[in-house]
Amino acid sequence: MQRDFGPVALFTGNVTYDCRVAGDDRFSVAAIKFGGSFSSDANLETVMMVSATGEYGWEAGGESGNLALSPAVVEPGLPWRGNLRDVETRFVSFSVPQLDSMAQAMFADDSLHVRFDQRGPISELSALSIRETLHYATKVAETEEFEADLVRASLYRLLGCT
Repeated sequence: MQRDFGPVALFTGNVTYDCRVAGDDRFSVAAIKFGGSFSSDANLETVMMVSATGEYGWEAGGESGNLALSPAVVEPGLPWRGNLRDVETRFVSFSVPQLDSMAQAMFADDSLHVRFDQRGPISELSALSIRETLHYATKVAETEEFEADLVRASLYRLLGCT
C-alpha cells in the first residue's frame, strides 16, 4: 500500500490486499479490495475522492463517516484514520497542482485554488452521482480503450468536475 499511495500505517489485523490502479501524470483511478479487519493511519500526498462497499469508518479533520454510506474527499496533509473490514474501495486521485489547473481553466481564473469545506457530498443525490462515477471510472480504466489519450482526457475531465 505504501508503494502505491504513500505513508500508510497499519494497526492490527491479518489482511489480504488486491489493487488495480491505472492513470497517467494527471490522475489515477483505483479499485482496491481488502479482506479482513484492520485500522490504518494515512497522510496522503494527493487529493482523493473515495467510496466503498463493506465497512469503512473514517475520521479526518474533526469529521467522521462511513464510506459505504457516503463517499468522501481526502486532502493532502490531513491525517486520515480508517477502520476497515472486508471492503472494496474505488477512488480517483489528483495532484493538487493538476486539480488547481483544471479549476483555473474551467473558470478562466488563474487565481483559483481548490479547497474543500467538508469531506462528504452536499446531498444524497451528489453521493449517488459520485459513487456511480467512481464505479464507471474504474470499469473504464480496466479496458484497452483507457490507453487512448481522448478516453483518458474525457475521464479526467468527468472526474475533476464530479
